[in-house]
Amino acid sequence: MTYCVALRLNRGLVFAADTRTSAGNDNVAIFRKLHYWRKLGERVIVLASAGNLAVTQSVTSILNEQLVEELSAGAENLFNVPSLYRAARLVGDAMRTVKILRRPIARADRLRVQRVLHSRRPDWIGASAPVPSLSGGEFHRSDG
Repeated sequence: MTYCVALRLNRGLVFAADTRTSAGNDNVAIFRKLHYWRKLGERVIVLASAGNLAVTQSVTSILNEQLVEELSAGAENLFNVPSLYRAARLVGDAMRTVKILRRPIARADRLRVQRVLHSRRPDWIGASAPVPSLSGGEFHRSDG
């Protein structure tokens, strides 16, 4: 679970978030969940993240790459968008890009897991019993 909080005080804004992340029950690590971009005298944009660490890192990488490409005319990035709404849209666009890029990998992983799960059959099923498949396609078990 991620905890993020923002406070509006008379002297400004305060942002805070925990740093604990986990990958399963026994893999706990510390990673930053608050990211900020600052253009002195003009703007500070803070991103509080939660969820999949790989997605967060990919989204922040895309946003940083856009800043490096700031010199190209007409390219929007966090430092030149005219409104906070457009900045939020850039973050959303980066998230959609990550989702599209991860789709083939996620699909391949899902199929591999399905095949592994469905290749295991209970002992009471005879050796000649067919192995079911969720995808409706054929699955050939290799016993060698």
